[in-house]
Amino acid sequence: MSYYSSFLKNTFLFNGIDESDISKILSDTYIEEKSYTRGEIIFSPDDFEHKLGFVFQGECTVGRHTSGTFVPLNTLHSGNSFGILSVFSVR
Repeated sequence: MSYYSSFLKNTFLFNGIDESDISKILSDTYIEEKSYTRGEIIFSPDDFEHKLGFVFQGECTVGRHTSGTFVPLNTLHSGNSFGILSVFSVR
């Protein structure tokens, strides 16, 4: 857990929280680490899960498919998160 606690203390969500407190929070949390290849879809409205994700290494492009064309909106780097609204939404 210290690997995750050390990483998360530098993210917006856990900024200013002591690493030992982050470890306590994580002890009751299911953590799933996944790797993706270039071009693979990580998160979409069609494949919806109530999960919060963090980019640990590398980068990913956030975008939207409009009329069959991919439109890039943002690039996420190590430490950035995605899916926070999915955690609080009802589906």
